[in-house]
Amino acid sequence: MTVSKIFASVFSADCLRLGADIRRITAAGADGLHIDIMDGEFVPLFGFNNIWIQQIGAASTLPLDLHIMSGESARILERLDLSRVVSAAVHVESGPGSGLQTVFKLMRKRGISCGLAISPRTSIEKLEPYLEEIDGILVMSCQPGVQNAGFLEDTYSRLREIKGMLRDRPECYIGVDGGLDLEKAERCIKCGASRAVIGRYLFRHPEPDRVISRLQAAGNILYERGDAGAERTFKGDCQRAAGGL
Repeated sequence: MTVSKIFASVFSADCLRLGADIRRITAAGADGLHIDIMDGEFVPLFGFNNIWIQQIGAASTLPLDLHIMSGESARILERLDLSRVVSAAVHVESGPGSGLQTVFKLMRKRGISCGLAISPRTSIEKLEPYLEEIDGILVMSCQPGVQNAGFLEDTYSRLREIKGMLRDRPECYIGVDGGLDLEKAERCIKCGASRAVIGRYLFRHPEPDRVISRLQAAGNILYERGDAGAERTFKGDCQRAAGGL
């Protein structure tokens, strides 16, 4: 059983060798591929479209996870090929009340897990009205849709707080996305994340398999302990479980 799921953020791959990068990460043991859908309005950048989703799905056997950054999430979902998609996250900032309800119903109808993403500047209290309707929360650890945005240190406390909010929904995943390296991702897992989305660091690492196995080991160790245990032993246990690194 792997408690921590490691998703590779395809937007950070080399677009000129995307197929090779995806095959390499697949062979390294990633749990899934994370695909950013950005409309250039909700966030500054543009992301992948339906053709890219189909081609990425054809290049790997891994499940696909979508992160939709748009104020018109329902319209986008209706146009996408979701045959290989297992989960998607839309932003709590994208629309109040009925707008998100419509998106959740559409996602259920299409057979994919409902995730709710939250940006760093948004109070986590905004999540509370939707906790009974979602399958997971994606915590942005950097400003979404901004190239080379740095990791924000208050992510750790936000993860702990969200974990507390979900104490009655243990089946919900808590994802973290943005500016992660091995150390930051490991600490996020210790603070409650069960899914880490890693981009540039993972694709550029000479041994992505060792990064993935260590982070997967981190989740397993926490699960077996029922808690994080002592900080000084946690990292050592993760290193031993992953064979070094």
